[in-house]
Amino acid sequence: MVEDRITGRDAPYVRFIQIDVLRGFALLGIYWINVFVFGLPTLGYFFPPELNDESLVNSTISIISEVYIEGTMRGLFSILFGAGALIFLDEAKLASSGMDLVDRYYRRTMLLVLFGVIHAYLLLWPYDVLYAYGLFGLLLFPLRNLPVKVLLACALVLLAIGDLDIQAPGVDGVTKTSLENADIAGEDELQGKNDHNPRSFALSPKTEISATKYIEGSYEIAPSQPPWSDSIARLQNSLSPEIYHSGYATIFSLQRYLVVAKQSITIYQDYLFDIGGMMLLGMALLKIGVLTGQRTVYVYLLLALFGYGIGSVARFFLTLDGPNSDSVLNMTTGYNLGRLLIALGHIGLVGLLCRSEWLNFVTRLLAGVGRMALTNYIMQTVISIFLFYGFGFGFYAELERYQLTLVCIGVWLFQIAFSNIWLVWYRHGPLEWAWRSLIYGKMQSLRRRAGSG
Repeated sequence: MVEDRITGRDAPYVRFIQIDVLRGFALLGIYWINVFVFGLPTLGYFFPPELNDESLVNSTISIISEVYIEGTMRGLFSILFGAGALIFLDEAKLASSGMDLVDRYYRRTMLLVLFGVIHAYLLLWPYDVLYAYGLFGLLLFPLRNLPVKVLLACALVLLAIGDLDIQAPGVDGVTKTSLENADIAGEDELQGKNDHNPRSFALSPKTEISATKYIEGSYEIAPSQPPWSDSIARLQNSLSPEIYHSGYATIFSLQRYLVVAKQSITIYQDYLFDIGGMMLLGMALLKIGVLTGQRTVYVYLLLALFGYGIGSVARFFLTLDGPNSDSVLNMTTGYNLGRLLIALGHIGLVGLLCRSEWLNFVTRLLAGVGRMALTNYIMQTVISIFLFYGFGFGFYAELERYQLTLVCIGVWLFQIAFSNIWLVWYRHGPLEWAWRSLIYGKMQSLRRRAGSG
């Protein structure tokens, strides 16, 4: 399953097509969730009934998203990051390059921190994960030689701790009450006065939601007083549809507290266990050959059947709290268990896909997306802010779930085509090239040589 082996004095490395396919699969899956976050108000994202969003097609999309996609694609991406760290820190390369390779590894992770800050603040995406990957990547070097059993045990312990929901009350838990009763942060900065006029935002020609619940409330939380003691849910709900129909400067200014909260509170109370545990799992799975296509077809079949079979039940009854829950996403005990199982199901499915000669064209297309994962991840944000925010087309809170799904599919098709066409002529994606050039301290080769694959 090795796709190609590229060697050179500064940067020898091996590409495994199954890892590239998994990365492309995860990258596209992440946007399936993010497009709803970009396009829907917080209350509507978590509670579709509040948007009169209970049609059969919208409800089906919502349930599929929460059971099979939400959290699982981030988990898969984290697994691949842990594996990627081990590939970069290959012992043979360490033996020949020594501290030069260690230096490049830490430069690699610190650059991710920088990219994450730019992505979260300047590109207006508070839910960025590059910052967390960069931070936790700094800790992986001394763990690279741990035995597989130790890595698996540590990963499961971290994920289990995350499932205990031991964070400070109200910090990250999302409930209907906390969202509906949210105070407004920064409404004065948007309107310039304390009075407000409720208005309606059309979700579709057939659906409307009153913005009253988003802009009602006291103005006790002033823009000059960061409300760290308030829950992230309250911060999210403080950003009304009216704000996202505004210009760049307004969105940047009023969203900054949420950005800081997500890149601080969430880091040590959620991502440490979530992302950290999945990274360690990825290191273990790489060592036993699961991610590189070295296991038998029966292993991947078992992963798919076991992961999707048991994971579907776990996600539905533990994460969704059953069919009568008024919350689509309820972060309670069992959340990480369910998403771990579904992520393993994804790995099994892709493992089977990579062994199917009939679907070889699909693996090649997904591998192209995966080889440009950083470029495509940032591109998804750039496309979305211009589609949904006021300085672009302003479709925020204007589209139903099925319409947002069509937007997602359109972006998928564009990125699949763009990535694979780009890689015909170039060795790396634009941001991958910039990243590698900064890692190695000199301009890397970008254009493919005539006749090269």
